[in-house]
Amino acid sequence: GAGSLAGIQRVKMDVWVPAAAGASSEQASLRAVGQLPPDWTNKYGMDTTYSSFASLLKETIDGVEYVKFSPTIDFTNADALAAADDIALSIVGSALQTDGDTLPVYVDNIRLYSAYAESAGDPAVVDDFESYLGSSEALASKFVHAGGDPAGAALDGTHKHGGSYGLKYTYTLAGSGYAGITKAMNGADWSGFNALQFWYQPDGQGQKLVMQINADGKTYEYYPDTKTAEPALITAPFNEFKPANGATGTLTKTNLKNVQAFSIYTNAVPDGNRLTSSMYFDDIHALLDPAVGTVPNGSAGGGTAPGVLFDFNSSITGWLLNDDTLGAGNLANPEDGGSKVLSADFPSAGAADKHFELAYMSDQDLSQGSTLMVRARVAGGTAKAKLFIKTGSNWAWASTDEVELTGEYQWIKLNLNGKDSNGAAIDKTLIKAIGLQIASPSGEGTMTVYVDDVTLDEKALDAVVNGDAEVSGGGAASDTGNDAAGSSEAGTPPDGGTDSQGTVSEGGENEGTMNESVEPSSLLNSH
Repeated sequence: GAGSLAGIQRVKMDVWVPAAAGASSEQASLRAVGQLPPDWTNKYGMDTTYSSFASLLKETIDGVEYVKFSPTIDFTNADALAAADDIALSIVGSALQTDGDTLPVYVDNIRLYSAYAESAGDPAVVDDFESYLGSSEALASKFVHAGGDPAGAALDGTHKHGGSYGLKYTYTLAGSGYAGITKAMNGADWSGFNALQFWYQPDGQGQKLVMQINADGKTYEYYPDTKTAEPALITAPFNEFKPANGATGTLTKTNLKNVQAFSIYTNAVPDGNRLTSSMYFDDIHALLDPAVGTVPNGSAGGGTAPGVLFDFNSSITGWLLNDDTLGAGNLANPEDGGSKVLSADFPSAGAADKHFELAYMSDQDLSQGSTLMVRARVAGGTAKAKLFIKTGSNWAWASTDEVELTGEYQWIKLNLNGKDSNGAAIDKTLIKAIGLQIASPSGEGTMTVYVDDVTLDEKALDAVVNGDAEVSGGGAASDTGNDAAGSSEAGTPPDGGTDSQGTVSEGGENEGTMNESVEPSSLLNSH
């Protein structure tokens, strides 16, 4: 009776259909439909339960292969439920073939539910798409059009990572060349996380997909692959998000304390490309993954807070061998001197113009610091080293003079208040790369360079102006870092090392090249 149906909000079931029925057509599909008589007009689940035969799991029973269809139908009209005297369930097939006039269909495990698992309000979760009562209209009130060409959000019961629903994101690229949807995050605190994880199934169209976070009023973006249509679970480290729309630097914990919006955009590739397509997403959330590196603290004034940027104790993620004409290899994360470090092997003999770089290439805002410094040593001989940065949109080079590395750790310090190789003030808000260039080895066999404690210091080097170069004085070792950097008296670097007296190079010697990634037929009716 009507009274007993008022609380029924969801139906689940399992359906088996012979796989041969859909073998001859790529358009073969199944849907589940629910109705609430005497209302035969509204059909629930028609859009959200669509499944192609190709997407369904196959099971063999008594020698016959079947596809298994497990739809979920949500009844979202409370008035219709209260007035209903029955629930009608239908399985609708399209483009199916049979050997005769009938097709065997098996239905089991019909379950009725009277409650939903409401969203827990976890600030880390963007959405798992389970709390909209099966209503795409309710979803569309949260994920709204973000501008540009048409784009929309709907629930999908087939393309998903878990639960009953995922997100179907449909976009059109036309005159504007971009389209997107956005959801307000209301200042969620993600400062305890270091990555965004999401399941997605791209469309294989090769357009530029943008996963965008607005954190503390600044936008940062991650660009997943869309040249494939294979589903994947993606973990996107926050240190790989790129600044956009006037933002600079990298995502920091300070930014992530105030996540204001999450958006999905598509940009036309190439410009002017026109199409309409759909992609699918599910289980979008922030998480803490020890394998993907750290997020800098940042500061209220903007930029990364002074301290140790990389201590390499947990990983060397993001660091790579670059511009290698010397033949370096074996990038590793061994223990040296009681802590984990970054290391690489290289031959002990090479021409004077041969070199390689240990580089970290990701946008960073170092405007809160005045000095960039690193500890380094070599084993097996000596070598020359330069601490360098690439800065600004043109990747302008700035570095120390060459410093001779020996078997003892020493600090190499770069004045960030100096000038780049073009004679312009270093743009500390947009550091494109940090690295150590190694050249002129002298030794025997295979040598190894060890690097530790890449540190941003707010203190300026004691400098003597010498023409256009700034030559550092003896200086004190940094005391702004954490225990990975250690602490020391002024003028005495930790671990018994020495203080190098590097200069800001403006001649661009040995600048190398930075490898930039420029970047229906009704089958069954049941009452």
